[in-house]
Amino acid sequence: MRTHKLQLATLAVLVVFVGLMVGLKTVESAPLTPPTATVTATAAPASTTKYVCTKSVAKIQQCVGANGCTTQQAYPCFPYGCDPTGHTCGETCSVDSQCAAGAACNASSGSCVPRGPTCADSFVILEANGSKYSCGPYKCVAGHCQQQCVEAGDCAPGYSCNAGRCAK
Repeated sequence: MRTHKLQLATLAVLVVFVGLMVGLKTVESAPLTPPTATVTATAAPASTTKYVCTKSVAKIQQCVGANGCTTQQAYPCFPYGCDPTGHTCGETCSVDSQCAAGAACNASSGSCVPRGPTCADSFVILEANGSKYSCGPYKCVAGHCQQQCVEAGDCAPGYSCNAGRCAK
């Protein structure tokens, strides 16, 4: 009898549960309606990639609308200058102006090659980057300042050679 009561109790719980489930299914709710609102979509500004080369430096730039451009990558062209389009580095040369500052064109090979310092005049060095400085009171020879003299001509005007040194 006890088993019978337990089965009846289990059955009763099951009936109540099923009844609840059926009741839940029959409960109707009001349909959901989306709120009414006006949404204005704005398009993102167009983004473009730009390739520029100035002063022997090539750059890849990202440009967004009226916000201007930001450099994403920059790389030097040395020993070459910028190509004629102004978009990237040159790859050959026929004249020095196609090479970066501090380089010269070897026209026979079509290559820009770095150059060392030279003498701008008898007493001034011209560096490959274009800067100049005086060797005074010593003479400039083959792009270098002498450190001693042998004769008066090795010294700047107003100096004389005395025991290997230019002196006033």
